[in-house]
Amino acid sequence: MDLIQLKILFLIIILASGLIGGLYPLLDPLKKRHYGKSEAFACGIFVGAALFHMLPDAESAYYQLYHSKQWPQVAFFCAIGMVFLWFIRRLSQIVCPQDDRHILAIIPYILALILSLHAFIAGASLGLGNSIGAISIIAIAIIAHKGTASFALSVNLRKSATKYSLQIYTIVLFTLMTPLGILFGANLQHILSTQQALFYQATFNAIAAGTFIYIASLQPLGQQLMRGHKIVPGEIVSAIFGILLMAIIGIWV
Repeated sequence: MDLIQLKILFLIIILASGLIGGLYPLLDPLKKRHYGKSEAFACGIFVGAALFHMLPDAESAYYQLYHSKQWPQVAFFCAIGMVFLWFIRRLSQIVCPQDDRHILAIIPYILALILSLHAFIAGASLGLGNSIGAISIIAIAIIAHKGTASFALSVNLRKSATKYSLQIYTIVLFTLMTPLGILFGANLQHILSTQQALFYQATFNAIAAGTFIYIASLQPLGQQLMRGHKIVPGEIVSAIFGILLMAIIGIWV
């Protein structure tokens, strides 16, 4: 299986997981059993993929390009990814203050915007991948998160007093963002020279890693840890298992 076929395969799997996770709560009664553990597992996958694979791969690519560490490009672009999503979130809080009576209806769509931006960047990073190992690592992280992210977004949309059709369109649009990012990255790779493709691959990896870490911090487990709230031991175990899984995968790829 060549890289193009592998990217197409992962594109289809990601699309399916997003649609299933997002449309199920809108079409059937909500069942939240084990949902917290699934989110914690996805959180661990995100952190592990960013720290063990994406950031080191970006560091390696920059070294191939410049053969020296002139300035911390990886840390810089990782921070850019985090600050970018943080800025979007803060901007939404300023535009929609907490005392606004329409805040409950607007918040799910702000969340959809943040998640969509992250999904497109992560997809572009996958599309720019030039090895089976790099592509597989990013794809596993996206797949592990896509279903739960769609589910969480769908739950929030269902609570809002908006049209049912708008909720469906929002889920479908969010689901399509990662495949669109994959297509964008893959096409960009063919247009650019080898050196340019390596630069953009490293840059998107670093930015995507920053968005992975930021999105993980927004998960319920991350919020509980930062605020010192009581947490469920099973969720901690699930998060650690997700991190360890990415570390073990790194041994073979």
